[in-house]
Amino acid sequence: MGELLRCLRLGGATAMGSAGAKVVFSGRREAKGEETAKLIRDTGAECLFV
Repeated sequence: MGELLRCLRLGGATAMGSAGAKVVFSGRREAKGEETAKLIRDTGAECLFV
């Protein structure tokens, strides 16, 4: 279930980022957070993981 929720959140963040929103999110797992932020940035959106 955790991976499904991650995919749904990533899709929403990517869509909003593509629409011009700046994406900021936090998490406990730094490596996964940075990996996700890179995926979002690769779409051209501004993204920050804290």
